Amino acid sequence: STYPTLMKRHDALKSELTNNEPHLDKIKAEGAIINDITNNPMVLANIEELQKAWDDLNDLLEEKERDLQKAEKGRIAEEKLQDLKVLVADLDSALASPDTGTDPSSAKQIAKKYDMIAEEINGLDLICEELPEVEADSGEAVSAQKD
Repeated sequence: STYPTLMKRHDALKSELTNNEPHLDKIKAEGAIINDITNNPMVLANIEELQKAWDDLNDLLEEKERDLQKAEKGRIAEEKLQDLKVLVADLDSALASPDTGTDPSSAKQIAKKYDMIAEEINGLDLICEELPEVEADSGEAVSAQKD
């Protein structure tokens, strides 16, 4: 599935949890009343267990949202890298031409291609700064940020 589809599903689940939180509060309130009447420790234990499970679900939901966002940023970075490779190959090809730089027009074209590459690099750099550290094949942590 694509990122928008996954985020749509994620948002639907998030909305479902938010919409059901009043039910959880009601169950906890009723459980407290039952506990006051019966003094049964199982009632409080069950309420605490339910709240912990709810909190764990919310934590997992937040973690999955961060993971989805990181994956999308990684996909965008990979896309920008491929675009950059095309621009560099185009510049290499233009520089290999014997006519390159022999007139102001060709020099201007080369400068424009260089500027496009610099712009792509800056965009890729910004995305990579936001990416988490990843494990390299050797098992060492590798930072996506520039030194």
